[in-house]
Amino acid sequence: MIETPRYDTGTVARGVCATAPCATGRLPHQPSAGEAASRSAASFARSVTLCLVATARVVGLAAVGVLAAAGCSNQPKLYPVSGTVTFDGQPVESGDILFISTAGDRGPDAAKIAGGKYALQTTAGTKRVEVSASRIRPGGARGAGGEPVPEEYIPARYNLESRLTAEVKAEGSNTFDFELHSQGP
Repeated sequence: MIETPRYDTGTVARGVCATAPCATGRLPHQPSAGEAASRSAASFARSVTLCLVATARVVGLAAVGVLAAAGCSNQPKLYPVSGTVTFDGQPVESGDILFISTAGDRGPDAAKIAGGKYALQTTAGTKRVEVSASRIRPGGARGAGGEPVPEEYIPARYNLESRLTAEVKAEGSNTFDFELHSQGP
């Protein structure tokens, strides 16, 4: 009895074209003359067709990726915004700043404040600005284990109840400095 060689068609059946040579040096879909004769023509054609379909799928996905990377999207135009934040005349060492669209057309754009400075990107238009920062206050709040817990020290009028605004423009500089105070408006 002549033994018919078996081909690993598992990778082809899963839609992936195996293109690495096997131990014999031939590609999986390229049998030797003797092997091709013992294999039905239909089976061989099906194997090659599946490999071509899998290759076409990979090429199609690559084309979609190239188009997406080329800027084929509906993302809004963003503009750089930067500035400083002080509290009672001192730079806010660590905190967060949010630029929230007053049109309600998108979520907030956020940045970390470090050493009193921030930088972010946002869309053009009027923004409501919220600033928050916390620190451990001597004699302040304690956690369940007795450890000190950071407390918000920026008044609510600059965050949850903020009336700070900024008009981000498509052209020109978008530098906004915020001088916050513990007392007063």
